[in-house]
Formats: sequence, structure tokens, C-alpha cells
Amino acid sequence: MKLALPNNPHIRLLVLSRQPKDEQFPDYISVLKVIKENNMEQRVRIVTGFLSQEQLIQRLSECDAIALPFELVPSDVPISILEALALGIPLITTNVACLPELVPAGTGILLPPGNAPLLGEAILKLSADIRLRQNLANLGKKQAMSWVSASDNHEVWNNLLYETVRR
Repeated sequence: MKLALPNNPHIRLLVLSRQPKDEQFPDYISVLKVIKENNMEQRVRIVTGFLSQEQLIQRLSECDAIALPFELVPSDVPISILEALALGIPLITTNVACLPELVPAGTGILLPPGNAPLLGEAILKLSADIRLRQNLANLGKKQAMSWVSASDNHEVWNNLLYETVRR
């Protein structure tokens, strides 16, 4: 954030945390400490708890870019990746698990997990380059719109099986 400010004095950071609103975990306390130590209270907003779909879309639509730096993907595909792409918001994420397949080259920025300096560089790059943000937004949304829904996929398989049996 501090590196990005000279290139984009209007930059702000929105942190969406699914942590319960009434609890403060060690990571949350560490983030608050970094924000305070760097005098970024006016530039960083942390929203805790679970958001409704409408609230999430509202928050995401306020963003110029989204960073989802996963260190691992413990189970299913992170819906936040799909939402960011579908909303046409430039995305920075990590190259773990299935994420490179969801965010192929040109549709987002993929980084190795746990590399804060590279994450900072990617945020700086996006904050300084509106054309890159627009390009990633357009290609990311096109990628998301190319996916078929589960029901469409089911119909494709049924048609394929039907045609195979008829032969």
C-alpha cells in the first residue's frame, strides 16, 4: 500500500474477513497493528463477518482490483475467485490447486503463495496501470462467462449419451 500511494494517491484497501464480528483472532490483530503502525487507518477498511450476496456484490463493485492470495485451497473452488471474474474486476491470486485453470494467463495475475513482496508489486502494477486493469477485467469476465453451469453441463452429457446410444 505504501509503495502504491505515490503512483495512485487515491488507493484504498478493503479487507473482507469472514471472521466473526465479535472475535479477534491473532492474524486479525496483526493486520490491525500493521495498519496502525503505517498510519493507514483512513485508507484501509476491514469488514468482518459473513456478507449477504447483495452486500458482497456491492463491496466488490466498489473495487478497482481484488487480491485473493491463498496459501492453499482446502476444499472446493473458492467462490470469491469466480465472483471477481464474473463481475469483471481485475484479480490477483496465487497459483495453487485449481486456481491456474480458473485464472489462465491474461485473465488475472497469478503469484506463488506466501510471497508478500510479489503481491505488493502486483498491487502496485495494477494501481498504476488502468489499461492493464481494464484488460484483465474484460478477459476475466469473458473467461467466467465461458463456463457452463452445472445444469448446462448435465444437459450436454445427457445429449452426448443419448446420441451414443442411438448409434
